[in-house]
Amino acid sequence: MKRTIKIFLIFFHFSSLLVFGNGLGEIEFIKGIYNYRGGCLFSNSSSPKSFLNFKKHEGFLVANVFCLEDDSELDALILIGKEKFFIEGGNKKIKLKEGKYKVKLLSDEMEPFEDSVKIFKDSTTVKIFQLKPVGKKVELKGKILDFENSKPIPFYFDATNCKNYYDCDYDSLTGIFRISGFVGLCTLQIYPYGDYLPVLREINLTEDCDTFPDIYIVNGNGNITKNLSSVKFKNNSFILEKNSFEELDRIVNILKDYPFLKIKIHSFTDDSGKASENLKLSEKRCETVREYFLEKGIEEERISIKGFGETMNLFDNETKDNRLKNRRIEITLYR
Repeated sequence: MKRTIKIFLIFFHFSSLLVFGNGLGEIEFIKGIYNYRGGCLFSNSSSPKSFLNFKKHEGFLVANVFCLEDDSELDALILIGKEKFFIEGGNKKIKLKEGKYKVKLLSDEMEPFEDSVKIFKDSTTVKIFQLKPVGKKVELKGKILDFENSKPIPFYFDATNCKNYYDCDYDSLTGIFRISGFVGLCTLQIYPYGDYLPVLREINLTEDCDTFPDIYIVNGNGNITKNLSSVKFKNNSFILEKNSFEELDRIVNILKDYPFLKIKIHSFTDDSGKASENLKLSEKRCETVREYFLEKGIEEERISIKGFGETMNLFDNETKDNRLKNRRIEITLYR
């Protein structure tokens, strides 16, 4: 004889519900009729559900970890979901609950590797992970300086987004920074203290270079006029001397660091020779500097030039030294 019992229970976890009785009984829930037999509930419309044990089905992952270049077996740390497992000798069998997982592998001197795996109940998934070496570790040094006076400025920087980033430190008082890592590209985000504009600079770590050109920071309003004293031309010519390139490259880097800045190039001569010839010479020298910037990838619309000849001398032309100072290139950076 069947007994029908109506049960109204409030509980927090289904697994905490206890059923008592022997023989064959029938339990009437609000949402349907369930038969109780041997510790299991059987719905009229579904397959058996374990009542006393909700343990999920499990399977196995066999992880094989190799070096992509020489197929050597690797020790590695494998992150599966929120769990961590150490793989020794390139192979490990791991028990996991049924489901799909994101997997990340970390191994010394190898690039991090991410993948996904699917685990099936009562079966084994075999997965081969091939990790790529990150390359030789190198170190690079440089400085962060004020563009106007070439003095170090306080700053901090972030290199955490570098793919091959390993370690970095800096002294904000001297402006010196050091990056050690593996060969490849690294992007520095430089944040100066005070009224300065931040810089995003891409650095290429290479085996044959241990120094990096100084990084020059521009003030907050971005309006600076400066005499490029190292930029020189051959006598009575518009051909640049070789020692001019370093300072011109410095300006190129600034224009790339701050793509919203524009530049005016002004050229001046002393009063030797005819005034009309000096005016033409100053214009030619401006054009030479502009062409240099164009060749380095600076957009033409950001550059304007003007030659002044001998009309704006800073000193009298009585001495050789004063004439040298009057022959100059000035630039103005502005927004």
